[in-house]
Amino acid sequence: MNVILVGFTKKGVRKDIPLPGPTTVIGRTPEADIQIPVSDVSRRHCQIAVNGAKVMLKDLGSSNGTFVNDTKVGETTLRPGDRLKVGPFTFVIQIDGKPEKIQSAAPKPPATPTPKPAAAAAKPAAKSPAPAAAPAPAGSGSFDLSDLDVDNLDLDDMSPIEDLDELVEIDSDELEELDDSSVVEDEKPPKKK
Repeated sequence: MNVILVGFTKKGVRKDIPLPGPTTVIGRTPEADIQIPVSDVSRRHCQIAVNGAKVMLKDLGSSNGTFVNDTKVGETTLRPGDRLKVGPFTFVIQIDGKPEKIQSAAPKPPATPTPKPAAAAAKPAAKSPAPAAAPAPAGSGSFDLSDLDVDNLDLDDMSPIEDLDELVEIDSDELEELDDSSVVEDEKPPKKK
C-alpha cells in the first residue's frame, strides 16, 4: 500500500511526503520519521501505521492535538482525501493514488460580497413593519413620517397626556422676552362659495 502525505507551501507548490515504513512517527524531534521542527508540534506528535488494507492514525499525547477533517482525534482510520492537521500544517492523505487530484489544503479566504445596485433591491411587502427611522437632529424642525404605518396605529393604546405643564416647562420671564416676530399665527383657509 502506497501512502503519501500531500502538502502545499505558502506559494501553492505541492510537496509529496511518502511514508518511509509501515509505522511512521511525525514530530518535532530529529528522531521522528517525518520531522516538523515547529514549536506547535510535539516531539512525538502522532503515528501513522499501515496494517494490511488499513491506515491507522494515533495521537501520541501531543500538546495541541491531532486533527482529521477538522476534528480532534485520539485514534482513527485514515481514508483517501482525509485532511490531517499537525500543528500549523495540513496534509491530504493519498492512498494508492487516490484521490488523483488534490488541491491546496489551505482554506480559501472568504469572498468579499459585492454590493447590489440600488435598482436591484427588493421592495418590502405592503404590510411588513417599517424599519425604525433615525431621529431627526435636534433643532432641525423636520420629521420624516414616511415610514409611519398609520394603518396599524392603535389610538386606544396611546397613553393620555395628563399634565401639559410637565411636558413643556417655560419660565414666565422667557415668555416676556419673546417679541411679536417670533409668534406665528395660524392662517385660516379661504371660505368656499
